[in-house]
Amino acid sequence: LNAHAFNLAWDDEPFANALLGSDILLRDGIGMKVLFKCLGRDAAKNMNGTDFIPRLLLHLKGRRIALWGTHEPYLSIARDKLLADGHNIVSLANGFEDTDAYLAQLLDCAADVVVLGMGMPKQEILAEMLRKEAKEPVIIIAGGAIIDFISDRFARAPLIWRRCGLEWLFRLKQEPGRLAGRYLKGGLRFAGRAI
Repeated sequence: LNAHAFNLAWDDEPFANALLGSDILLRDGIGMKVLFKCLGRDAAKNMNGTDFIPRLLLHLKGRRIALWGTHEPYLSIARDKLLADGHNIVSLANGFEDTDAYLAQLLDCAADVVVLGMGMPKQEILAEMLRKEAKEPVIIIAGGAIIDFISDRFARAPLIWRRCGLEWLFRLKQEPGRLAGRYLKGGLRFAGRAI
């Protein structure tokens, strides 16, 4: 859960319910850390997906993994990198299909793990639907741009930027058209709502 998700959930009840229905929500980003401190709560570790999901996937080697999100060629590049690292990729789908297509694929591929890289709120709402329809236990990970990061479509911020909590600024520099509203206007909305 990051500041952007907080803002979306504030105005989007189905998205808020999808978040609340998750088995696990992890704190992501400096905004949520500040909010937790303002509430007198322990913010714990920053569990942003870009760092956490690759580590989690290391522990899931051998499991049947579906990668659903982004578009070509980045989807295939991510698959090839994960295959080279010893992962078992059983399904690929771009992030622009309708929900029914993903439900059918889940039943067809019998994945143990589904990584969704579609962005909010689509991936969280889809995760909730997949969870309800799954015939077998499955780990569903809502990972935002994780497939794009695995494919090297987007570069990570230098380590010093990340340690200082400034990865958002690095990403804003890379994608100002897409992220300015989220980080600048959204940051102000988040601060007002947090207060």
